Amino acid sequence: ARVEEHKRLKEVEVRYEEELGRLKAAQEGEVKAMKREEQLEREAWMENIRGKLDDDLKEKTREIRRECEEERDRQVAVVVDRLSREVVEAEHRAKASTAREWGEQEAGLLKDIEDLRTKVEGLEKEREGSLSVVKKLKGDMETSERELELARESLTLAQQERKDMLLAQERERGKALVELEGARRESIDEREQLRREKAQLEGELAAVRSSTKEKIDEQQVGLRQHHRRSHCLTVVLSCRMVE
Repeated sequence: ARVEEHKRLKEVEVRYEEELGRLKAAQEGEVKAMKREEQLEREAWMENIRGKLDDDLKEKTREIRRECEEERDRQVAVVVDRLSREVVEAEHRAKASTAREWGEQEAGLLKDIEDLRTKVEGLEKEREGSLSVVKKLKGDMETSERELELARESLTLAQQERKDMLLAQERERGKALVELEGARRESIDEREQLRREKAQLEGELAAVRSSTKEKIDEQQVGLRQHHRRSHCLTVVLSCRMVE
């Protein structure tokens, strides 16, 4: 009877070791898969956002070239507003996705621990005389709980990294806003300069009309040169607005 009892306890212990090993392997696999999936998702998300921003900026560049100065300012404002909404929406989606995935992983790990605790209690009742084995089981349970805590810390670190990434994107967006505002102000200054030059040309033309035919011809040549210079300034202005 003692041999049978020892054999039965040995079989139970072997089954428990196998089950514990399976749970550990599954738990490690889930944690690695969670990290790998989070990394792939973050890279795909960044690539998607980068592609969208590049496509949108190219499209708006073509529109700005076709529209007048007033429409150009309005389109710049539309681009800035849409980029702001996309960054905010992307941040909300990222936070919701991370919270949902962690909730599912945490629920699974907690269930595994609860199942392990139930098995430990059953083995304690079944093998009251095997205190050393029970202590070993308790130690394994504590190890699993520590592994869960490490997994939580790893997820917290990943969330912080994602938050830092979003903050960096927000800073880049702010920098883009400053650059767009600077380009808009520069465009206003250049338009004012063109207006003053045009007024000056009109004054010169009025003076020329009162002079002789020969001087009128000379002034017309000069006027055409001024027009070409004004056209060049307008082209430069448009290029700066696009940049």
